[in-house]
Amino acid sequence: MALTPDALLGPSFQMSFAAVAGLLAWFEARKGKAKPPPPETLAGKALRWFAAAAAVAVMTTIVAGLATAPFAAYHFHRTTPYSLVGNALATPLLGIIVMPSVVGGLAFAPLGLDGPWWQAMGFGLRGVLAIAETVASWPGSERFVFAFGETALILFAVGIAWLCLWRTALRYLGAPAIGLALALAAFPARPDVVIDASGRQIAARGPDGRLAILGGRASSFSARVWRGADGEAPGGPSPDGGRCDSQGCVAPLSGGGEVALVTDARAFAEECRIATLVVTPLVAPKACSETAAVVDRRTLAATGALELTRQGVAFSAKAARDPAGRRPWTGPMLRDPPPAEALRLSFATQPKAAGPPQDHKIVDPTEPDDMTGDGEEP
Repeated sequence: MALTPDALLGPSFQMSFAAVAGLLAWFEARKGKAKPPPPETLAGKALRWFAAAAAVAVMTTIVAGLATAPFAAYHFHRTTPYSLVGNALATPLLGIIVMPSVVGGLAFAPLGLDGPWWQAMGFGLRGVLAIAETVASWPGSERFVFAFGETALILFAVGIAWLCLWRTALRYLGAPAIGLALALAAFPARPDVVIDASGRQIAARGPDGRLAILGGRASSFSARVWRGADGEAPGGPSPDGGRCDSQGCVAPLSGGGEVALVTDARAFAEECRIATLVVTPLVAPKACSETAAVVDRRTLAATGALELTRQGVAFSAKAARDPAGRRPWTGPMLRDPPPAEALRLSFATQPKAAGPPQDHKIVDPTEPDDMTGDGEEP
């Protein structure tokens, strides 16, 4: 932690710490329990040893799985409900067959007697793979969950730490924190529009409540992350809510109106009049912001990727990068900083009546019009 304090924010540290803390607390709680008298026969002792090893392996899997589940859901937006079953079945094979075979194989390798050990290891691994494939084939073996905020994650961490650190009945006071975290995670705030840092691909929430991907490929990394964070399988079918042509895309928005992704400056004149929100990798004409909410190249250069949430006739924004986040070690973010109005993270828009879908119309850039933009590529 002294050398790499940023590790505290990563899933590797958080999941490892939670798993180890949970296991230490569980084993500590077992210390005071009375043990039954040992069996008198050798067979009974061997059977009891195997049963104890299997029980410890199963409980280790359950405790570690429960402790790491909130962090896995936060970082990867997915849960595997049957992983506890799969791990509980596979762990005894690993602990009783695979790992001892590895030790035996290494020990007997100098004598040339390691073959049977590797065969035993292979037998155990084939069993592990068979269990994994079987469990993964069950319906609902993988579920995607909505991305929830840091408040829920902190409550999960506090509740788990409280349960693990106390040795008396006070430990159960951590349960309310975990319960509140579950409630917050079950009903997270979901953005209406997500915009990548280039402005060439967006995800817009339609009237059906699902995210439609506009621009780029629906299988792109950004699209997969967005859909996974929205509780949908990244590989599943994408809602067919958008219409695209050579000048950009349009899609209906939840709550009425449309979002337009403009990739050709000739579309500004039409889309700025029709759309509620205009997103573009170009520099939008200033007049466009008088009739629509606008996110253009200047805005994205200062903020990076954006999440927009509709609030009446405005969009509140959450930026990947704080426009004012200049630090001594980062240097100037931009050689030519955008004007102050381009750094605003709240985009006011004029309410527009929802109407039938509009087609893109090509505007002759030679005609006098203050909404043709500069057409400049990023």
